[in-house]
Amino acid sequence: MRGLAELWGGTTAKEATRDLSQVKPLKIDAATKEKLRILFIAKHAKWEGGLHPDDGNHALYHVETREILKEIGLNLTLANSFDVLFDKP
Repeated sequence: MRGLAELWGGTTAKEATRDLSQVKPLKIDAATKEKLRILFIAKHAKWEGGLHPDDGNHALYHVETREILKEIGLNLTLANSFDVLFDKP
């Protein structure tokens, strides 16, 4: 198993958090995006925005996560419950 220093390119996680200039964004290439399918299951995965009457801004967290995944260009399927795992495709 590789250590954290190896995964961070020879830098330990503690050192990397001190100097964020070493952090480089990763990209998912087009071929991988084409093959990749993401099932985003969250209580408010399909919430349209704004504060939820019962859960407040927690619903916004799910909306923001969903929108980031969409902006990245991932093939995204949304579900509000785990029931989707047992539905026939």
